[in-house]
Amino acid sequence: MTSDAAAVMVIPVPAGISMRDAACAPIAFATVEHMLFDNAKLQPGETILVHAGGSGIGSAAIKMAKAIGCTVITTVGDDGKVEKAKALNPDLIVLDVSMPVMNGLEAARILHEIMPSVPVILCSLHTDRILEMEARSAGVDAVFSKAENMQTLINKARELLNV
Repeated sequence: MTSDAAAVMVIPVPAGISMRDAACAPIAFATVEHMLFDNAKLQPGETILVHAGGSGIGSAAIKMAKAIGCTVITTVGDDGKVEKAKALNPDLIVLDVSMPVMNGLEAARILHEIMPSVPVILCSLHTDRILEMEARSAGVDAVFSKAENMQTLINKARELLNV
């Protein structure tokens, strides 16, 4: 590699950004750019599901998809990611009733408090009227049984997003 080619690959670290964060950002954002735009050919206006939206790669994917005008559905898998979801501004959130540390119903309550306009779908292995009533009182917009086929979840998401 020539020195000119190597120089093109050097990016100055902006003021206020730690060296650690500066070193990590290109990995996450370059990975997401490659997956969303080179591989998936994501276009403005499309809908995308980002699994683990609170992770580094997930957060970058949400930011990049929202930046081009996509509708973003994301999953939130633990209590540490619930608060992070607010900053990411997804269009719909999918939770599992069984989350590490925090119950999915409690996560739904918190999400409903901090993001009342963002619909939430709660997934559970088994659903019944009691769970559905508890979910509704927690601010959940729809309950999905994992025993149902994936098309049912897709249809619920479309209905909540009006797409």
